[in-house]
Amino acid sequence: MKEDTRQPSYLALSKSAVRHIEAEHAEVSMSAIGVLKSDAASFKMSSAGVTLAGTNAELSLSTATVVAARRDITLTTAGGQWFTAGNNLAVRNGGAAVMAARSITVDRGAVGLVIAQHAHLGDGARVLLEPRRGVVLAGSFGVGALCATLLGFLLRRRR
Repeated sequence: MKEDTRQPSYLALSKSAVRHIEAEHAEVSMSAIGVLKSDAASFKMSSAGVTLAGTNAELSLSTATVVAARRDITLTTAGGQWFTAGNNLAVRNGGAAVMAARSITVDRGAVGLVIAQHAHLGDGARVLLEPRRGVVLAGSFGVGALCATLLGFLLRRRR
């Protein structure tokens, strides 16, 4: 695996596997990246572990585990686990486990949990948990875990 720790102003990466990259602007095509720190990031047919974008991040036909951008994230036939944007998160034919942004637009996609001030769900969009339901579910799991712990503690004391 290659490792590049220099910070070029523009980086175009194609058909590569890289552990860590820092660049002002990065365009990644048909590659796998562990960690990418960039002002602006663009992925096409690629996979990323963690992406930290100073402004915008775009994913097309790609997947990522964690993407955080200060401004906008755009997903086109792409998906992943955790996406957080400071402003807008737009999804078309994609999805994620958790999305958090000021404004989220989903067209023909699926999201596990949406956390947003404004959410627009277009045709074919599906959301499993809204924030209120997510809190209720997490609270019920927490109460169940607490009860199981207390029960185990009480049963051990009697022995």
